[in-house]
Amino acid sequence: MTKKFADLHVHTQASDGEYTPEEAVRKAHEAGLAAIGISDHDSVGGIKEALEAGEAKSICRPHIARVMLKRGHIEEFQDAFNQYIGNDCPAYVKRYEMSPPDAIQTIRNAVEF
Repeated sequence: MTKKFADLHVHTQASDGEYTPEEAVRKAHEAGLAAIGISDHDSVGGIKEALEAGEAKSICRPHIARVMLKRGHIEEFQDAFNQYIGNDCPAYVKRYEMSPPDAIQTIRNAVEF
Protein backbone atom coordinates (compact mmCIF):
# COMPACT_ATOMS: atom_id res chain seq x y z
CA MET A 1 0.00 0.00 0.00
CA THR A 2 1.34 3.43 -0.95
CA LYS A 3 1.54 5.86 1.94
CA LYS A 4 -0.23 9.17 1.41
CA PHE A 5 0.05 12.23 3.59
CA ALA A 6 -2.35 15.11 4.24
CA ASP A 7 -2.41 18.33 6.21
CA LEU A 8 -5.91 18.67 7.62
CA HIS A 9 -5.39 22.04 9.31
CA VAL A 10 -4.47 24.67 6.71
CA HIS A 11 -5.24 28.37 7.06
CA THR A 12 -5.41 30.70 4.06
CA GLN A 13 -5.52 34.47 3.74
CA ALA A 14 -9.28 34.16 4.35
CA SER A 15 -8.24 34.08 8.04
CA ASP A 16 -4.71 34.15 9.43
CA GLY A 17 -2.81 32.14 6.82
CA GLU A 18 0.03 33.29 4.60
CA TYR A 19 -1.23 32.00 1.22
CA THR A 20 -4.30 32.42 -0.95
CA PRO A 21 -6.39 29.24 -1.32
CA GLU A 22 -4.87 28.61 -4.76
CA GLU A 23 -1.34 29.04 -3.39
CA ALA A 24 -2.10 26.69 -0.47
CA VAL A 25 -3.28 23.99 -2.88
CA ARG A 26 -0.22 24.49 -5.11
CA LYS A 27 2.16 24.38 -2.15
CA ALA A 28 0.49 21.20 -0.86
CA HIS A 29 0.73 19.59 -4.29
CA GLU A 30 4.41 20.55 -4.57
CA ALA A 31 5.02 19.04 -1.13
CA GLY A 32 3.46 15.77 -2.26
CA LEU A 33 0.39 15.94 -0.05
CA ALA A 34 -2.61 13.90 -1.16
CA ALA A 35 -5.10 16.26 0.51
CA ILE A 36 -5.48 19.35 2.62
CA GLY A 37 -8.21 20.59 4.92
CA ILE A 38 -8.90 24.32 4.77
CA SER A 39 -9.67 25.35 8.34
CA ASP A 40 -9.92 29.12 8.23
CA HIS A 41 -11.31 30.96 11.27
CA ASP A 42 -14.83 32.35 10.97
CA SER A 43 -14.81 32.15 7.17
CA VAL A 44 -15.55 29.79 4.32
CA GLY A 45 -14.44 32.39 1.80
CA GLY A 46 -11.52 30.36 0.46
CA ILE A 47 -13.33 27.08 -0.15
CA LYS A 48 -14.53 27.72 -3.70
CA GLU A 49 -11.09 28.87 -4.85
CA ALA A 50 -9.38 25.94 -3.12
CA LEU A 51 -11.75 23.40 -4.67
CA GLU A 52 -11.22 24.86 -8.13
CA ALA A 53 -7.45 24.83 -7.67
CA GLY A 54 -7.54 21.27 -6.36
CA GLU A 55 -9.66 20.06 -9.26
CA ALA A 56 -7.03 21.39 -11.63
CA LYS A 57 -4.47 19.10 -9.90
CA SER A 58 -6.39 15.84 -10.38
CA ILE A 59 -8.10 14.01 -13.20
CA CYS A 60 -11.65 12.85 -12.69
CA ARG A 61 -14.49 11.63 -14.87
CA PRO A 62 -15.53 15.03 -16.29
CA HIS A 63 -11.95 15.50 -17.56
CA ILE A 64 -12.10 12.11 -19.27
CA ALA A 65 -15.49 12.92 -20.80
CA ARG A 66 -14.16 16.19 -22.25
CA VAL A 67 -11.23 14.37 -23.87
CA MET A 68 -13.54 11.70 -25.29
CA LEU A 69 -15.76 14.42 -26.77
CA LYS A 70 -12.81 16.36 -28.18
CA ARG A 71 -11.41 13.24 -29.86
CA GLY A 72 -14.76 12.26 -31.34
CA HIS A 73 -15.33 9.10 -29.32
CA ILE A 74 -18.73 10.42 -28.21
CA GLU A 75 -21.21 12.87 -29.69
CA GLU A 76 -22.25 14.60 -26.48
CA PHE A 77 -20.56 15.10 -23.11
CA GLN A 78 -23.20 13.07 -21.24
CA ASP A 79 -22.65 10.11 -23.61
CA ALA A 80 -19.36 9.38 -21.83
CA PHE A 81 -21.23 8.79 -18.57
CA ASN A 82 -24.18 7.00 -20.15
CA GLN A 83 -22.05 4.58 -22.18
CA TYR A 84 -18.58 4.28 -20.62
CA ILE A 85 -17.65 5.94 -17.32
CA GLY A 86 -20.96 6.30 -15.51
CA ASN A 87 -21.82 4.12 -12.53
CA ASP A 88 -22.11 0.45 -13.60
CA CYS A 89 -20.71 1.17 -17.09
CA PRO A 90 -17.86 -0.88 -18.62
CA ALA A 91 -15.04 1.57 -17.78
CA TYR A 92 -16.35 2.66 -14.37
CA VAL A 93 -14.07 1.92 -11.43
CA LYS A 94 -15.77 2.12 -8.07
CA ARG A 95 -14.04 4.34 -5.53
CA TYR A 96 -12.47 2.44 -2.68
CA GLU A 97 -14.31 3.21 0.52
CA MET A 98 -13.08 2.55 4.01
CA SER A 99 -15.19 2.51 7.15
CA PRO A 100 -14.13 4.77 10.04
CA PRO A 101 -13.09 1.79 12.22
CA ASP A 102 -10.98 0.38 9.36
CA ALA A 103 -9.40 3.82 8.80
CA ILE A 104 -8.50 4.06 12.49
CA GLN A 105 -7.02 0.57 12.45
CA THR A 106 -4.99 1.41 9.33
CA ILE A 107 -3.59 4.50 11.05
CA ARG A 108 -2.76 2.49 14.17
CA ASN A 109 -1.00 -0.13 12.06
CA ALA A 110 1.03 2.56 10.26
CA VAL A 111 2.38 4.32 13.35
CA GLU A 112 3.60 3.25 16.75
CA PHE A 113 1.46 4.18 19.73
